[in-house]
Amino acid sequence: MLRRWTDLLGDAYDIYQSAGRTALAHGALRYMRQRLPTELWPPLLLDPYHAADETVSLHDTPSIQLEYDGRHRESLPGQLAAAEGRIPAADGHVCVYDDAEVVGRRPIVKVNGRYFPPSWLGVDTAFFIHQEKYLRRNLPVTWPLQRAILDSRPERSVDTGFLLLGERSHEFPAWHHEVLPKLRWLEEYEQATGESPTLIVSADLTSFHEESLQLMGYDPDSWVESDDNGIQVGRLVIPPHPLRAKGTHLHTSPHDWVADRILSNVSAPTAEFSDRIYISRQDADRRHIENEKAVRDALAADGFEWYEPGRLSYEEEVQLFAGAEHIVGAHGKGLASMFYAEDATLLELFPERGGTEHYFLTAHECGFEYDFLTGEPIPADQNIRPRDRDFVVDIDTLQSRVSNLVDPAKPDPVEP
Repeated sequence: MLRRWTDLLGDAYDIYQSAGRTALAHGALRYMRQRLPTELWPPLLLDPYHAADETVSLHDTPSIQLEYDGRHRESLPGQLAAAEGRIPAADGHVCVYDDAEVVGRRPIVKVNGRYFPPSWLGVDTAFFIHQEKYLRRNLPVTWPLQRAILDSRPERSVDTGFLLLGERSHEFPAWHHEVLPKLRWLEEYEQATGESPTLIVSADLTSFHEESLQLMGYDPDSWVESDDNGIQVGRLVIPPHPLRAKGTHLHTSPHDWVADRILSNVSAPTAEFSDRIYISRQDADRRHIENEKAVRDALAADGFEWYEPGRLSYEEEVQLFAGAEHIVGAHGKGLASMFYAEDATLLELFPERGGTEHYFLTAHECGFEYDFLTGEPIPADQNIRPRDRDFVVDIDTLQSRVSNLVDPAKPDPVEP
C-alpha cells in the first residue's frame, strides 16, 4: 500500500513540480484523488443507521401529497407531473455515535474505523455511488494513510457534538431548505436529554451562512469548524438528512420553523419593496430570459417591480420575500427565500423541457398557490442541460398566467 502512495506522489511531482510550489501542492492532491487505487479508498460504513450507538426519537414531520391544482394541466412539464404523489418526510429521530471523529472542511464522519458522509442518514441506498464520490472528494487524501501509519488521534476534541451539514450545504437554497431546519432537531434533542452539544460546522462558511446562523440565535462562540486535522467527539449527534430516494431531492422540511425564527430577528418589511415581485436572473450565468425587458414591462403593468436578490443584503432579501404576495421568476436560487412569505402565489418560469420540482414542492409545503410557464429555449452550441438554457417567454401567456394568480376569481382567459 505504501508503495502505491509513493508512486502516486512521484508521478504527481513529475507533472506539477515545474509549475511552482502552489501548483504542486494543489495539483498533486487533485492528481492523487483522481487516481487513488480502489484498495486505498477510505473504508466505507455502508449502514451508518444501524451502526449508531443510540437513536433518540424527537418529532414527526408529516409527509405531503403533492399535486398540481392549477388550470393548465395539459401543459404541465413532465418533471412536475413525475413528482406528484406522496412525498415522505425526514425521519423523526437523531443518531448518536460514541467515540467518533469528524474530519474535513466539509465534514466526513469516522466510526469504528470506517467513514461515511453524514447525509447518508435518511437517504435511500440508491445514493450510495454518488455519496462515495462525495466522501472521496471531501476526505483529505492523506488522512487514511496518516491515521494508518501514525495511529494518531485529532488534537481537538469535544464531549458532545451536533453535526450541522448537508451534502450541498454551501449552496444558498440547500443551506436554507436542508441544513438550517436541522437546528430544530438540535433544540429538541437538548430538551429531551438535557445535553448541550457543541455545533460542528464546515470550515468553509461564508458571510450568509454565518449571518443566518446568528439570526437563528447561534453566535460564533456556539460552533466549531471542522478542518483537515479532525475533531474527536465523545458523543456525536447526527440528524437525518432530508434528501430522498427516486433520484430527486424532494423532501419535506420545517420551513415555517426556520422562517419564524429568522423573521423574529429581522426588521419588519418596509414600503421599500413591492408586494408583487419579479425575481430577475440578469446577474446569473445561465437560464436567462432573452426578452426580459418585455417581461418586466408586462409585469410592471400589473404592479410588479423587479429585483435581483444577489444584489441585496441578507436581511434585505428576507424582508423582500417576507412582504411578498405575488412572486414571478425563473427557476433558480433567487427564489430560495420564498418561504419567508406568509401567504403568496408563485409563477415559476422554465425553458421547455427544463421544469424542475424543487419550488413546486416548496410552494405546496408553504401553502402557496403555484403555477408555471415554459418558454422557448434558445439554441446553443454547447452541451447545456435543457433546464439551464436561455429562453424566451411568450408575453401574452405570461399576462394570462399572472392574471390567474393575482385575481383567481376572474374568468379563465383564452391563451394563445
